[in-house]
Amino acid sequence: MHYLQRYFNDCGEAELANINPNKLPHTGYINQLSQILLPVSEGLGYTVLPTSTLDFVSFADKLTVYKAKNEVTEPLYSVQTPHSALPARYQAVKQAITQVLG
Repeated sequence: MHYLQRYFNDCGEAELANINPNKLPHTGYINQLSQILLPVSEGLGYTVLPTSTLDFVSFADKLTVYKAKNEVTEPLYSVQTPHSALPARYQAVKQAITQVLG
């Protein structure tokens, strides 16, 4: 619901900003991208996901992407517990992510 509300508020569409996502019908909970998009590709609903998700499914051509007035983005954070150090092997991963996204 958080991401849907964020999308509605930030997309630049006044009609969407006035919708309360909690009043929209919803069922189920799936946490794998391909499983989320498969029913959507069959016309059984909608979802809010990063557009990069389309690069990972073979049926992207069966999906319709709504193009809003404004692009909606979400910051990406690197977090860890405050009193624990990551093992050294994670430093290479963090550096690679920083280089790609940096």
